[in-house]
Amino acid sequence: MEIELSPSHQNLQEDFLLASNYKTVGSTNNHEHASSGGNKKYTTNTTTTTSSSNSSIHKQLPWSSTTTQNDSAAVAAAAAVTGDWTFTIPFRNIRLSRHAQGRISMDNENITVAPHKDREEEVTPAVKKNFKGWKFSSKFTNWSLESQSILTVTYIQSIHAIPSYTNKIVGVDYVQRMFKRTKCAGSCFRKTKVYMEKYNAEDIVKVNVLNKDNVHIRGFHDVGGGIQIVLRRKIDTETRFPHGGSNSGSSSSRGGSMMTGNGTTATTTPTTGAHHFKSNQTTCKIPHDGLEILKKYGYMNGNHDDDDDDSIIGISKNTEEEEEDDDDDDNDDEPYGAIVTFVIPNLSHEDQVQIMPNTTTTSSTATSTNKQINKLAPPLLWKVEIPPDPSIALEAITVLDGSLNVHPPSLFENSDDDILSPGGQEKEEQEQEEVESYSSDVSCTACHPTNIYINGYQSWSFSGSVSQGDEQPKSAMPDFLSKAFNYGADIPPPASSSIYEEEDDEDGEEEWVGNEGGMSGGGGGGGTEPLMRQRGKYVRACPKDGNDACNYQKLTDYKSDFFTCVSCMDKEDCTIDDSDESSHDNAMNNCILDENGGPAMVLGFLSQRRQYGLITFDSDLCCVAMHASCQRTIASKSEGISTDWAYCQILPGGYYDEEPMAFYLNAVSAYNVARPFQNFPPLTGWCSWYHYYENIDSESLNTNFTRLKDLNSTITSDAVIIDDGYITAWGDWDSLKPKSFPKFRGGMKHLADEIRKNGMTPGLWIAPFACDKHSKLAREHPDWIIRNDEGRLANSSNCGKFFYGLDATNPAVREYAFKCIRRAVKEWGYRVLKLDFLYAACLQGNGKYDISMTRAETMYLALQTLRAAAGPDTFIIGCGCPIGPAIGLIDANRVSADTGPTWYPDFPLPWWDHGTLPSLRAMVRNTVTRSSLGHRFWHNDPDCILLGNTTRLSKIEIMSAATVIAMTGGMLLLSDDLSKLESDRLKMATRIYPVTGVTAVSLDLHNTSKSGVPCIMRMWCTDTMEMEAMGSSAAQLTTYNAKRTSFVPNKPWMNPWKRDRNCLPVVKGLGTWSLVSLSNWLDEPAVVSIPMEAALPPKHHFTSKYQLHLGYHVFNFWSEKYHWVAADQVYKTISKTLEPHQSEIFHVKPMSLDQCQYIGSDLHFTCGYEVEEFLSTAKSVQLKLRSELKRSGFVYLYIPCYADKMSINSSGSSTEKGEVIFQTPKIWHNQTFYGGQVIRIWTKINADGSDSDGRITVQVQGE
Repeated sequence: MEIELSPSHQNLQEDFLLASNYKTVGSTNNHEHASSGGNKKYTTNTTTTTSSSNSSIHKQLPWSSTTTQNDSAAVAAAAAVTGDWTFTIPFRNIRLSRHAQGRISMDNENITVAPHKDREEEVTPAVKKNFKGWKFSSKFTNWSLESQSILTVTYIQSIHAIPSYTNKIVGVDYVQRMFKRTKCAGSCFRKTKVYMEKYNAEDIVKVNVLNKDNVHIRGFHDVGGGIQIVLRRKIDTETRFPHGGSNSGSSSSRGGSMMTGNGTTATTTPTTGAHHFKSNQTTCKIPHDGLEILKKYGYMNGNHDDDDDDSIIGISKNTEEEEEDDDDDDNDDEPYGAIVTFVIPNLSHEDQVQIMPNTTTTSSTATSTNKQINKLAPPLLWKVEIPPDPSIALEAITVLDGSLNVHPPSLFENSDDDILSPGGQEKEEQEQEEVESYSSDVSCTACHPTNIYINGYQSWSFSGSVSQGDEQPKSAMPDFLSKAFNYGADIPPPASSSIYEEEDDEDGEEEWVGNEGGMSGGGGGGGTEPLMRQRGKYVRACPKDGNDACNYQKLTDYKSDFFTCVSCMDKEDCTIDDSDESSHDNAMNNCILDENGGPAMVLGFLSQRRQYGLITFDSDLCCVAMHASCQRTIASKSEGISTDWAYCQILPGGYYDEEPMAFYLNAVSAYNVARPFQNFPPLTGWCSWYHYYENIDSESLNTNFTRLKDLNSTITSDAVIIDDGYITAWGDWDSLKPKSFPKFRGGMKHLADEIRKNGMTPGLWIAPFACDKHSKLAREHPDWIIRNDEGRLANSSNCGKFFYGLDATNPAVREYAFKCIRRAVKEWGYRVLKLDFLYAACLQGNGKYDISMTRAETMYLALQTLRAAAGPDTFIIGCGCPIGPAIGLIDANRVSADTGPTWYPDFPLPWWDHGTLPSLRAMVRNTVTRSSLGHRFWHNDPDCILLGNTTRLSKIEIMSAATVIAMTGGMLLLSDDLSKLESDRLKMATRIYPVTGVTAVSLDLHNTSKSGVPCIMRMWCTDTMEMEAMGSSAAQLTTYNAKRTSFVPNKPWMNPWKRDRNCLPVVKGLGTWSLVSLSNWLDEPAVVSIPMEAALPPKHHFTSKYQLHLGYHVFNFWSEKYHWVAADQVYKTISKTLEPHQSEIFHVKPMSLDQCQYIGSDLHFTCGYEVEEFLSTAKSVQLKLRSELKRSGFVYLYIPCYADKMSINSSGSSTEKGEVIFQTPKIWHNQTFYGGQVIRIWTKINADGSDSDGRITVQVQGE
């Protein structure tokens, strides 16, 4: 329902006056509110409800659709719908709630808008402190999120964003640096004035309460309703600079036209000074038949022109003139400003209900009852829509400007409902039970966030967790070699002054950035100032003075593109020094994993198709801001400017199982209609780059094609990728090197045919939006190249070479890229495309064809063009690609920097770089820290594994690389000269092949070790899961697993507590066990450990024959060692002293009472995936290993008796006995001694197709 609020600024009691007639959203009467720019109108769709009386304004209450109530009943109604996750605007008494226990509030039950108390002494503390922002909180944690304002818009005058202006000040920055911003420089040069408009609760003029039928967000099956807030415009004219403004300068007063880029004109009118920018929206189309391809195969979901699945019925935007007026609306002629919509959707599905213990005490002897509780904490989603205004160029839209507040228990216990509910009102018994049924951290001390997860802009950019107070890792390269490469969203520049302040310079001269002003557009209020624990004591949260409030750069110690997660992991490191062995147990027992940590808060955007989003925190992880970065985008589009949906989720301690970001990542996948594995199984094969680099030729390539065919019985390759080196210059994609690829040999089509003849899929590397300086394209089409704000050709800032970026806003550029991709796919026959340096399509700079498009919109349009050209059946691998816009359009994406032949970046690159330059360490870091993106957004590409002796990598480092690739379930590509690769090096790859299609979870992602790289990953295997493809080949089984664990559009999300995403099904009889990898990424030996309890497989998958109290089998895969762990050691740790850069994979399986067990082998890292059949009794074993690939190695079995003699047959070859490597001690159970021995059997698989190949039988003949 809609409530009209008085826009006047009166005293507290009079400020929230309800209109005499309230309305229900979603019906017939339309009331237009003119917006700026053309004939565009913001239209309110409402129906007037008959009121019983109009005499008393306080009797018309929004939560009553047909009757009136008194104030006390209204407040009681507000309290009755109090939810467990609550969004509030205290100054306006607006509440939006969501309940727990899986029940969904129907219609408007979960939404309350209540007037303030009439008596000032009963006004809440938040209102007394004049807090005019919003708050999101939960009953189940003492964390809450507050925003001091509802919206902040940062902009400049549009004339100052076009190249004809910015090119004139090309020397300003240089001169100011030379003179160090002295008065001399300030008097000679001026910089563009930056304006900032802040909107808070005082600026609310309308509130629309949306029911569940009014809001539809793609991927969310139950939004439930929401609140739509309409903000007043801070000016009464069509544009913010109607008369040239104070900052227009001589350019705008003269009038005329100026070129804005490569073909667009900005016209200035001397009489009004408004800058009517001519947008090229009509040219933003996909070339040829590309649009039809995208629509036919579902790639248009989420496109701005196809938003049927993502709609809000409230304040709608209508391009047609509406003639119908409402006599009861007194504000029809008032120009309305921005619209902000808030919703709290339900994440749960029918199978996502967890049996939670209802614990009434924190002691170890607590009694508990089981109760079905929906554990999926609902997030807060909100988005902003701004009317068009061609007189401004937007720098940023700040959708959050506040703090993460941590309340001590004494404050937290009474803080949630006191804001809006009557003081001391008792809760219903049902609601109290809901609160008690959660694993809440209410009784704990206030937990200040200790870590923040940083996500980088594109494939190579640093991603990982940083401890609170530590410096965020940055590239060690200078800006001119790295900035553009890692430059995504930007922080809004400091405001120079308010547009509403009186100007001292009447002639309209500009002021440079050094002159900082205060907050503009209405004060922000002081906030609630909760207490936080910091360095062992409680301190006031987030002090912001007036200047800092409009200078976000002063509060930005941590910057994360797209999304972030702050968490409380207030324990010691999992990686400890080996110097004091006596302290190992204590140190390791104090280690806390992500799944046991918390609380946590996830912030991000559901997409990056409109703007690049940025989340910033201060060094204390308190002050937080979220910006939709526009970077001087002209706000001229007739439909206005809309942000992507912002997302906030607060997770109490112990509330999530393994991945605190799992809910958010699933939501992003659903919203962007991600399609991992729709075309190919997990890709394996060979790439030419890391041995040959640019020095390839058709002869060397054909040699490796033949070798790959010969190796097909050892390691099967699905695809071959011909990397860079086949063309004369980037950009000239049809100009082959004449000596290396002579025409008489058939060119690229001939090579594709050769690959196909050898039984593999052809793949090709292309950088479609990059061109070399010496290329023919650069000479013939200089207008296609992006220019920076100074008018120079924009620098790509790549560490390897300088190249230009092609402007994807230009339809001619998209046409060219479309034809290049079509040629490679249709004419040459390549079905795998590695598309590199994609970030070049949206380099920062206003020298573009259409500067009304944001960089994110440009990138999304560029990727749509590439997908349309390639078609739905081509496997696209993104590289150097911005993360957000690529979701749903590519099949795989590089998630790390290039690997390299050395652990650290090689000279002349700085070795101390933090994960942004080519090296094995850089590959390892992002592959692990971004493993949770795999099988959700796309198939992760960790880059190639280098095996040959031509590298300077040790065998230990190669094994670690293999461990990371195997555990994360990514692509497996070789890149050596296979004709010279030694067999022992190749065997390291065969031991992780085939890839499983299952992604392990990083257990210390948010609590990284001293190395800064997570060191513990876990997955598990079980025979309790039914699988249709169990009897298929290993490749078919991998495809099945990949699809099973991957995100699927329009289907319920995976229940995270079932751990199906990191579960590998195996054949019946093998049982259930876990795989845990431990890694030491330090440069010296260290002990790495995991609590034994965390290494165990999920208990609910145990069967009766696996008696937990009999002990555990622990098998080290790489070192091939067996250990037996007694039951009384279950509360200790698994630890190993590892050499620098070494990894080990442990298998932990409960010991059987009376059944023979498969312990593992050295054939495959899962110790079970290689088994095709397994039958066992107390004294016999019959197993069949998969025999499609040649293998040789040891198999390890447990025999539950002390046998004197055994009959063993392996692959048709008999032997008298196997080698006994361990005997377990006798265990007394049920008045009987139990025990057994572990044997090792050598086996060889010939892959000859015989029935005996890979078959092993064991029969105990004596005891």
